[in-house]
Amino acid sequence: MNIGCYAGLEGEPGIENYYIEFPVGATGAVGTIVRQRGLALPIGVTRSSAGVYVFTLLDGVNAIIGWGFDILTASPTTGGAWPRVTARTQTSITVTVMNAAGAAATDPNNGDTFVAEITVKNTNA
Repeated sequence: MNIGCYAGLEGEPGIENYYIEFPVGATGAVGTIVRQRGLALPIGVTRSSAGVYVFTLLDGVNAIIGWGFDILTASPTTGGAWPRVTARTQTSITVTVMNAAGAAATDPNNGDTFVAEITVKNTNA
């Protein structure tokens, strides 16, 4: 995943990469997190409305400085939804899943998998 200009910071003191993966259920429901790495405390993921997901970090985060999100489709379709970051705070990041035209928020398909990499500056370093 591309995390922009911050990709070269891995290994710097206080810079950490968090990884998370979860299946998407019917009507875009957040499934049970199946993979999570780099976190002492769990990450919270909620669906706030159709196609809008909020990732909340609880692990001593000073700032979110980079990210990469992707949706792995359960079955290939024409077009396809793609994730776009639409808001960010010190400890949370909002991702809106856009339809193929990029014109409206849409839920991923049932059975798709949401994958995320979030790079942070930790207060612990």
